[in-house]
Formats: sequence, structure tokens, C-alpha cells
Amino acid sequence: MNPDNQIKIIDKKSTLRQRMAIRIYMYLAFRITHYKESLSDSFLNLKAALANESEQTKEMLQVYLRRSIGEKVTRQEMSRANSQFRDLFKSAGLGVILFLPFSPITLPFLIRLGEKLGIDILPDSVRAVWDAQTKKK
Repeated sequence: MNPDNQIKIIDKKSTLRQRMAIRIYMYLAFRITHYKESLSDSFLNLKAALANESEQTKEMLQVYLRRSIGEKVTRQEMSRANSQFRDLFKSAGLGVILFLPFSPITLPFLIRLGEKLGIDILPDSVRAVWDAQTKKK
């Protein structure tokens, strides 16, 4: 075999490898960039949900404090405070699930199972974020 032909064959193989490497790199770069954007959006949504949750918890504590010192509290205020109190227990339950192994897999499964059984396991502030995320898909 002629040495010049060997160089051309090696050169063709290397350009094919380079093209494949570039394609793989571009694919991975796109996926990573898309994942970063998605993760960033998810964290912003979580931040908003937690801020809303803390505001609702403050309102709940104010209502309970007013009630405990004998001030008049409307039924609507008391109902919202009780609803927020239930949401706190839901948040605590989710917190326990988040620390278990495979929680990124089990948590969505449990949420969907709860929806099918008519059990709401998400707090109201997180429910809005969850609904928005599932509508995007």
C-alpha cells in the first residue's frame, strides 16, 4: 500500500471522528444549556412559592394570636389560617420525602398517585408551581 494512500485514509477517518466528536459536543452542550435554564426556572419558581408560603404563615400566626388574646376573627380569616396550618403539615411531609433516596423519582409518583386517589399532598403555594410545570410539558 502506498504511504500517501494510508495518510488519506487516516485523514478521512480523523475528519469523520472529528465531525462525530463535534456533533456529540454540540448535542451535549445544547442539553446542558437547556437543563441549566430549566433548573434555573425551577429554582425561581420554588423561591416564589416559598416566599408565598412564609407570607401566608405569618398571616396565619397573626390570626391565631388575635384569636388567642380574645379579639374577633372572621370565619374567613379563621378558615384561611386553618388551611395554612394544614399546608404546614403537608410541607413537613414533603420535607421528609425529599430526604429519602430516589426522591426525584418517588415524589412525582406520589403526587400523581395522590391526584388519582383524590388526596392533595402538595401545599397550595407549591400546587400552583406544580400545575404550571405540568402544563408546560
